[in-house]
Amino acid sequence: MAEERQSTESKALQWNANDETLTAFLDRLQVELDDREIIDNQQCVSCLIRALPPLIRNGLKAMSNDQDVTQQDYQQVVEEIKQQCLPQAQPSKTVWWHRAQLYQRKQRSKESIEQYKNVLLTLAKHCQLHYHQDMMLTMVFIAGLRERSIRRRLLDYQQELNFIKVVDYALEIKAEKSAVETTQDNTRINHDSDHHDDHAEVDDNSKNPRRNRRREKRPQQARNTYHESKKSCYRCGSFAHLAASCTYRRLYCDWCGKKGHIVRECYEKMDYDDDYNYYD
Repeated sequence: MAEERQSTESKALQWNANDETLTAFLDRLQVELDDREIIDNQQCVSCLIRALPPLIRNGLKAMSNDQDVTQQDYQQVVEEIKQQCLPQAQPSKTVWWHRAQLYQRKQRSKESIEQYKNVLLTLAKHCQLHYHQDMMLTMVFIAGLRERSIRRRLLDYQQELNFIKVVDYALEIKAEKSAVETTQDNTRINHDSDHHDDHAEVDDNSKNPRRNRRREKRPQQARNTYHESKKSCYRCGSFAHLAASCTYRRLYCDWCGKKGHIVRECYEKMDYDDDYNYYD
């Protein structure tokens, strides 16, 4: 009976943003806290967090950089919720610039997943995303990951996605891949060492002058045929010239904005098309 009553009370405290304003909800929650004589800061914050919709709850966790929100001051948490939910003034040009930096940020070649996550959180502090911060961080994080296999596994993830879960899952996938690659490398090394021992005796026999005299010299075959050696220009795809003399080497790509190639040969667009076709 006690558990059913507690469940009923928690449902009654739930905030539905479609039926009730934030101010009315906070007033109602304060009355409930006073009636129950709950004055402990941590208990007050816990009641407040449990009553919030999942999207706002995840946004608070993202803004606190995955720290325990219940350890913060109650009034501070209330102010953060107001910043997320209440209408804001038109963002300044500086805010728009920071948002553009966040949306375009991708994981760099020597950047770990943990470092990439921290960079996104730092950029998001100046973007004033508020209510949508967790959702935007999740989208930017997945889209900007360098390894396509990790991106696809994250998008195939069936459970509800938020920024913290996505980062943790990406780290798990990366650890699994590293373990598999290490095992394959060790197996290959052992395999090569075994073959080296088997061929050692054969190499010694090959030094025998009598055996060498019996061998017939064969003409060395060309490594590549004409068609295999002929390379296309990576700037435009043409076989008629080299990349150094391509007329497109000073132009900017309409897709990625980088200099030196056209859209047809853009690797970023190829990756995007592959992912789009994969989920189409």
